[in-house]
Amino acid sequence: MKSPRTASWLPLKSLFVLGVLSCLFLSAFLGIWYSTRALQTDIVILNNTLQTQELLQPLMHELTNYLDESQQRINTHTPLPAPNNLSQVLDALKELATQAGVVDARFVPRAETVLTAANSIRLEGQFSGTLEQLRCFALLLEAQPWLSAPERLEIRTTEEKLLFTLSLWALFAGSP
Repeated sequence: MKSPRTASWLPLKSLFVLGVLSCLFLSAFLGIWYSTRALQTDIVILNNTLQTQELLQPLMHELTNYLDESQQRINTHTPLPAPNNLSQVLDALKELATQAGVVDARFVPRAETVLTAANSIRLEGQFSGTLEQLRCFALLLEAQPWLSAPERLEIRTTEEKLLFTLSLWALFAGSP
């Protein structure tokens, strides 16, 4: 049998080259299309990130200013001298509360710490005022090296005012 011959006018080499070029063109086209889609997705993500930062930038600026103001208030308050006994601790806390503008501030020592011979005592305080007065009072307390950080802060509300309960430790040089 004779092998079938294709028509002499059909250039097989040209068809093969055309097929290879078509595959190369299709591969290049799909690569470019994929890259374009990936870039468009990246552009959308970057635009969303920029919008988020534009929205949050004023808030971050305000918070930074607020933090700087708070730090400046802490640094400008000179600490009171370290108290020598319990009555001086209570007087100093009353003075700090008056400076902050809180109302009806009263601090009472916890009984279990009064009976010990240590030079530290746990105090429970109750007062009322606004949140800004609480913030100012907290800044004043923070400036005192003889006071520890509050252990507990409880905030209750009534119809006309906010009530605060604060528990903290105080150190003094003498005995209670």
